[in-house]
Amino acid sequence: EGLPGTGGGLMSNVRLSRFDHGILCIEATEETSPTVLERLNEKGLGMAIFGEGVEMPIIVVDHRQGLTPDQLLAVEAHEVGHVVSGSNDEPTAELHGIAILRLAGHHAAAELLLNRGII
Repeated sequence: EGLPGTGGGLMSNVRLSRFDHGILCIEATEETSPTVLERLNEKGLGMAIFGEGVEMPIIVVDHRQGLTPDQLLAVEAHEVGHVVSGSNDEPTAELHGIAILRLAGHHAAAELLLNRGII
């Protein structure tokens, strides 16, 4: 029935994050709820929903942009970084995302985050 506070259905691929099975990952496409897409458009390529009142953390990764597999991994890891650090701070999420990718052996995706200029 959609994300909390989005007022609509989801219509996306929903799975557990490949990096943390306690986090729901939504792969947003053109068929995703317009309200979710509007929120995603404001945030960039991904967003994380977590914290007080959220039963299971959710990350949304934009699959509409034609990103490479490594770019999609980098976005997912960055958003997971927000959740695991409990922080909305971009450099904090970036550092966690890089560590997550390196531990999982995704070194090319980690390099993408390193070279973005967030840290």
